[in-house]
Amino acid sequence: MLSILTGVISEGMIEKGNSHKEEMRFQEERKKQAFMKKLRDHFLESDIDGDGQMTLDEFGKSLPQMMHMFEVEGFQFGIDDLTMVFGLVDFDHGGTVELEEFLQGMTSFTANVGDLPLIVLRLQSNIFLHLNQLETKVETKLDGFDARCMASEDRLQSIEEKIAMLVSMQGPR
Repeated sequence: MLSILTGVISEGMIEKGNSHKEEMRFQEERKKQAFMKKLRDHFLESDIDGDGQMTLDEFGKSLPQMMHMFEVEGFQFGIDDLTMVFGLVDFDHGGTVELEEFLQGMTSFTANVGDLPLIVLRLQSNIFLHLNQLETKVETKLDGFDARCMASEDRLQSIEEKIAMLVSMQGPR
């Protein structure tokens, strides 16, 4: 009887612990979503010219407010750290980042170990997306090149035929 009672109590505690873990995970996710909304709003406010891109200059001007936002969330990052993130998400090194690049960079930068599988999956997805886009562009360029080569070959053949006809019209010398 004592064993059965102990088993029931243990099972109840395990179930309650699992439920607590799940609730903590949901709270963490809600907290991350709220922080991402703050970062989105920060980006929109920092985009002074409203072109949908944040320049390095706009980023620098809004850096103190962003550092404060991170501190409130419990992150202690320096100016160099955040500037490095800007540089990392500015893939073309043009000095600007778009909203989604900014949010993905900040999400990855503030991620915890539990987020790594999702980040790796997102990275893999982005790599395949960009590889597919690159493949499509290369195929389009090659198709255009092939068409130009075929046209050149046709013109060359036409010229050769005209030369052969002229030579045959002149007859033997």
